[in-house]
Amino acid sequence: MPPAVRIILRADPGLCRHRMLRCCERHGIGYIVGLARNKRLQRMIKADFTPVERRFETTGEKQRAFLDRR
Repeated sequence: MPPAVRIILRADPGLCRHRMLRCCERHGIGYIVGLARNKRLQRMIKADFTPVERRFETTGEKQRAFLDRR
C-alpha cells in the first residue's frame, strides 16, 4: 500500500546537488529546485520564455514561470 503522504522538497539553487537529487529519486520524494542563471540554461529555455517576456511587455508586471523537464 503506497504511503498516504506525498513529500515534495523545494530547494534554492544552493541546495541543488546530485547527491540530494539522487536521494530524493531513490526514496520517491518529488522535488522542485531553483537553478542559478547561466548561459547554457538560458539557451535551453529561451523558446519557453518568449511568452513570459511578452506578458511582461504587455502588463509591465514581473512574471514567474515553471518548467517541467521530465
